Amino acid sequence: MDLLSQLTAFVRIGGELQALCPITQGWLEDCPAVPAGVVPFHIVLTGACVFELPQAKLRQHMAQGDIVVLPHGAHHRLLPVAPSERVANPRILCGTFTIAAVRESALLGNLPEHLIVQTAGRDDFTWLPAMLDMMEAETRVERPGTQGVVSDLSSAVFTLVLRAWLESGQMLPGALAMMRHPTLQKVALLILERPEHNWTVEALAGQVHMSRATLLRLVAKYDAPTPQQLQTELRMHRAAQHLARGNVSAGRVAEMVGYESEAAFNRAFKRAFDITPGRYAQRGRVTP
Repeated sequence: MDLLSQLTAFVRIGGELQALCPITQGWLEDCPAVPAGVVPFHIVLTGACVFELPQAKLRQHMAQGDIVVLPHGAHHRLLPVAPSERVANPRILCGTFTIAAVRESALLGNLPEHLIVQTAGRDDFTWLPAMLDMMEAETRVERPGTQGVVSDLSSAVFTLVLRAWLESGQMLPGALAMMRHPTLQKVALLILERPEHNWTVEALAGQVHMSRATLLRLVAKYDAPTPQQLQTELRMHRAAQHLARGNVSAGRVAEMVGYESEAAFNRAFKRAFDITPGRYAQRGRVTP
C-alpha cells in the first residue's frame, strides 16, 4: 500500500456533512474558526461562489467542482458571485473532516491555511458527483450505518484532495513532503509498519542504505518531519484509538505503542493532546 493510503488509514480520518450552504440572494456564509482536529471543507456542486479568508485578506473564485479544505479550521466566508457572473444557482456541500488533534502535528501542522482543488475535467474525479449525491442522501434520513458511510466517504474525499494537491506540483511541507522522495517514502513506510518498534535514525538510515547524516540532510531539504517526530505522532494516534475504546488500561496501551515506561507514555500523550491518557479514555467512554 502506498504512503498516502497508509497514512490516511492509520490516523482514521472521519467526517460529517452539514446543511447546504445558503443560496438565497445576498447570502453570506460566515464560518467561524473551529478547534484543532476539525477540518472544514466546501464543495461547489453547481454554480459558483467566492471563498474568502478575512484575516489573510484573500478572496478566490470557486466554480462548479471546486473543493476547498481548511486544514487548520481558520475563520472563512463563502459569498455569492456578482450577478453578471452567475450562470446557475449556487449549491454548495459543506462538511468537516475530523482527525485526532495532535499539538504541533507533523502530519497537518505545516499545511497551508487552505487547499483548493479544481476537479472539473479530471478523470480521477468523474465519479465525485455520484459520491456526493450519496453522501447528501445519507444525511437526509438517518438510517443504520449512516454515520459510518458518511465518515468513510469523507475520508475518501480528503485523500483525493491531498493526492490532487500533490499531483499539482505545489510543495507541501510536513509528512506529505515525504511522498516526493522515494527514500523518504520508504522511511515513513517502515515507521508506519511498526510504529511501536524502537526505531533509531541510524537503523532507518541503514534500511535505506545511507548514512545517518545523509538521511537527516534529506529530511531537512524536503521540510519533512524527523523520523522521531513522525513515529511519536503515529504512536499517539494509535494510543488515542486504543484509549477511546475504553477497555484497555493506560499502562497496557503504553506497552502496545512501544513505551517501556508508563510515565514516559503519559508525558508524551499529555504533550500531544493536552490531556492525560486516563481523561482521554474517560471522555471516549462518554462520547464514543
